[in-house]
Amino acid sequence: LTAADGSRDGDPTPSQAQYAALGVTGVNSVAVQNLLGDVIDAKAVDAVDSVAELQALADVVGKVVAQATSGGVSISEAEFEALGLDPAVLTPGRAAQLLADIAEIGPAQVDSVTKLAALVDTTGPTATITLSSYALKTGDTATVTVTFSEPVSSFGNADVTAESGVLGDLASADGGTTWTAMFTPAADIEDASNVISLAASYTDLAGNTGGAATSLNYTVDTKNPTVAVDIVDGSLNDGDTSSLVTFTFTEAPTGFTADDVTVEGGTLTGLALKAGTDGKVYEATFTATDGFSGAGSVSVGTGWTDAEGNTGAGGADTVTV
Repeated sequence: LTAADGSRDGDPTPSQAQYAALGVTGVNSVAVQNLLGDVIDAKAVDAVDSVAELQALADVVGKVVAQATSGGVSISEAEFEALGLDPAVLTPGRAAQLLADIAEIGPAQVDSVTKLAALVDTTGPTATITLSSYALKTGDTATVTVTFSEPVSSFGNADVTAESGVLGDLASADGGTTWTAMFTPAADIEDASNVISLAASYTDLAGNTGGAATSLNYTVDTKNPTVAVDIVDGSLNDGDTSSLVTFTFTEAPTGFTADDVTVEGGTLTGLALKAGTDGKVYEATFTATDGFSGAGSVSVGTGWTDAEGNTGAGGADTVTV
């Protein structure tokens, strides 16, 4: 009772024999003796002035040490609070997590209230977001991985915003630490600035709110390039047998050559990139075949792409010969 002065100030711990002499059972190890003595040290006299009160505390202390020794013990939030843990800190979720954490350590690490309090998880989880690819074109997908610093609960797609596309259902195969989903970019879009962001709307298993996170930037280009073919002259005849032809692309093409061009009623020569057009305009000359009469044409197929690899759409123009 001398130790029970309402202050945890390191008063002498009663011995196992002294507890037994009072009729208090279960004080059968140094860890139980030390933790129980520490609990009593912070109690007021009227909280420990009966054998029943001492026995109730000893029973809870015994549970704590048993959980640290072999696990499989149930300890309520109220029982933890009876040992002196702060009820303002020890939420139900944190109490459950504390019980699980105790099972992972030894009795010597739970032989004081201070050590128990240090085990209470009050730190919110953090997260990182990565993509398997940061440059997406038509037909591409990317695996999105959200990796937390610890297992989380109350987490799902509602917590995540994905720009310029759709994120599939997030799932975890390791108990809630790592979550993955497939990201599919939106069609017919070209956007160089995109991120996947995580809101601070989830918790860890102890109920601590997690922090927000943002991925690195990724680009989306699912807009297929097109080409406009223009035979400049409206018609050709014996006195004017040729015309300039322009090929104007929406994006600078990759792999575009004369082999991509089909000509009817004439020939095409001198295909070359026009200077000062950022690689988007080519020029050539269409010359009508001598003796031909009808609709001459110049058309471009789909054997070329933009720089991202999106397949180009064809284009054509005709001229009366």
